[in-house]
Amino acid sequence: MDEKLIAPCGMNCSLCIAYQFKENDINKRGFHKKYCPGCTPRGENCTHMRDACELLAKGSIRFCYECESFPCKRLKALDKRYRTKYHMSMIENLNYINEFGMEEFLTKEHYKWRCAECGATICCHNGLCLNCNIDTLLMNKKYRWEMDNKKSETEVMKSTKQLLRNPDIDPSSEVIAKALGESNKAYIKFINELANHDIQLEWRYYNDGKAWLAKGLYKWTGVRGGQNKTTVFWLSIWDGFFKVTIYFPEKSRADVLSLPLDNEVKLMISDSRKMGKLNYFPLVFDLRSDEMFEAVFMLSDFRKSKK
Repeated sequence: MDEKLIAPCGMNCSLCIAYQFKENDINKRGFHKKYCPGCTPRGENCTHMRDACELLAKGSIRFCYECESFPCKRLKALDKRYRTKYHMSMIENLNYINEFGMEEFLTKEHYKWRCAECGATICCHNGLCLNCNIDTLLMNKKYRWEMDNKKSETEVMKSTKQLLRNPDIDPSSEVIAKALGESNKAYIKFINELANHDIQLEWRYYNDGKAWLAKGLYKWTGVRGGQNKTTVFWLSIWDGFFKVTIYFPEKSRADVLSLPLDNEVKLMISDSRKMGKLNYFPLVFDLRSDEMFEAVFMLSDFRKSKK
């Protein structure tokens, strides 16, 4: 463990899949991941937080716990996502460093994330040792922690089925609320926010996919006064969550990557494959809460500009 790899937000970059891919040069095994030497070594200061924090952007503080606003709203949202999906907590890391010091923290991290078989560092994004378990990742390049819960692939598919399949039942607020369950609060918040971005939702039943889908439309006036519209995203309802998919022109990938987005989203952008002969690449967000709303709306506003 290296102190330089502990980011200001409390992220231990040595656990990050982008860092471990670089250290092990995993792309030579047939992957296409973006390599990263760590936030601080590459001069980013903090990929997750610096664009939302003036102190970090200027390099005025080393760690977020030095700020009077610690933990801020942005850090709390980031922490919740990592606790839920990746079995680690930035806030707990920062509190530990503040109380016990960096040397003690690095020792704790070493033993916590050490592979019992070979002593290498386990990746927090999938729970795998890339030295011992690379074959698991080769068989399933989207492998994540949750795949360890003994569910079969069929069971996973059943638990994430798309809803609103009946063409005779309109997607009313009541129907959607029943389908989403606890995620409906996030959906309502998402819908209410659309007006602030000049986006209108338009539902339609599509026979090819046998389901109701909604377009997020941005309507604008052309130079000659004509009325035009751009499909910003597609929205679908699934069992317990809603899915937002944004398609970007391949030629705009570099511009999308330059947006002030979290490292996780930037990895999504880098990893997304172009759709066959179509010069577009998709970004797909499974939304159960408002944690990713900031990124989704930032990307939506960018997509509006690509008329």
